[in-house]
Amino acid sequence: MAFITKWGSMWGSIPARQGRVIFVAPAASYAVDGRTYSASDDNQGFAPENAKRTINSAMDQCAANRGDTIVLLDGGTHTVTATQTLDIAGVTVLGVHGYYGQDNGQPPVALSIDGTADELLDIRASNVEVGHLRLVGEGATSTVSFQTANSLDNLRLHDLFIDMRYNDAITRDSRGIDFANRRGGTGTTRMGTSISGVATAYLENITFWSNGANGEALLMATCTIRAKNLVFHNDAGTWATPVAVATSVDNSFMDACVWTSSGTMTLCVAGPQANYAVDAADSLYITNSRFTRNTATFATVFDGFGTQAISLGIADCRVMGGHGQANVQVTTTT
Repeated sequence: MAFITKWGSMWGSIPARQGRVIFVAPAASYAVDGRTYSASDDNQGFAPENAKRTINSAMDQCAANRGDTIVLLDGGTHTVTATQTLDIAGVTVLGVHGYYGQDNGQPPVALSIDGTADELLDIRASNVEVGHLRLVGEGATSTVSFQTANSLDNLRLHDLFIDMRYNDAITRDSRGIDFANRRGGTGTTRMGTSISGVATAYLENITFWSNGANGEALLMATCTIRAKNLVFHNDAGTWATPVAVATSVDNSFMDACVWTSSGTMTLCVAGPQANYAVDAADSLYITNSRFTRNTATFATVFDGFGTQAISLGIADCRVMGGHGQANVQVTTTT
C-alpha cells in the first residue's frame, strides 16, 4: 500500500492520489506524533502538522477532476456549525481509516454538525467520493445532502456509519440518505442525503443506526442506485420505514443488505406513495439480503410496489426468525 505522506502508517492506509492532499484537524489545537499544532483555515493544509480547520476551507485548495483528497485527521470529533459543501467534481473526502474496533464497528473519525444548518454535507458535483467516517447530525436541521439543479453522476459513499440517534428533533423528516430532494421545514431534522437527479450512485459498507421515530435511512428518487452491504438497525422504539422508493429508480440494485431491530420496524421497504409519478420501466432488485426479527413485533417486509407500476425483483432473501418464529424464504416478485 502506498501512503500519501510519511504519516501514512500512523494515520491509516490512505492510498496515494494523483492530486493534492489537504488535511483537516478535528480541533483548533491537535496532536501529531506527540506534538501539538494549531489548525486554522489560514493554513495551506498540505501536511498533517499544518492542517486546516474545516472542509469548506480545504475545498478552496481543490480543482475539478484533478484527483484531490481531503483527509480528516483522527483525535476527536470534527464538529462544524455550518454546512460543508462539496461542489468541485472529482473530490474525495476520507477519514483516516485505521482501527474500527469502536462501538458497533464505527469508523474512528466522526464528522458532526451542531447548529441550525440544513445539511452536514452538501454534495453538488459529480465524481465525488466520501468514505471512512461516522456522520452525526446534532443540529436543528442536520442533513448529509446531494443537491443540484443538474444531474450528478458517479457518486460514491462507502464505509460510513450514519448515526441517526443524536438528532435534536427526531421526526419522520430525519433521514439517512435522501435522494428525493425533500427539504425539511423549521424544526425538522434530517440526517441524510438529498438530491435532484442522480445518474448513478454507489453505496457500499454503510450502517444506518436509528433509535426509532426517524424517517427513511434510504429514500430513493430520480436515481440509479448500486448498493451493497448496507445495514439498517433500529436500536429502540418504532422505526416506520427504513427504506423507501419515492419516485423513479432506474434499474437499481441492493445486494447483501441487512435489516435488524431491537425495537420495531413497521415496514422494511416501501414502494412509491400515490402522489409520486413513476416510470413503468422503473425497477428495484433486492438480492442476497436478510430481514432479522429480533423482537416479537416485526415489520411487513415489502409493500406498495404493485400499485405504482414499479418492478420489485427479489432473489435469495430471507426473513430470519426470532422469538420462536421460523425463517421465511422471500420469493415474490412484483
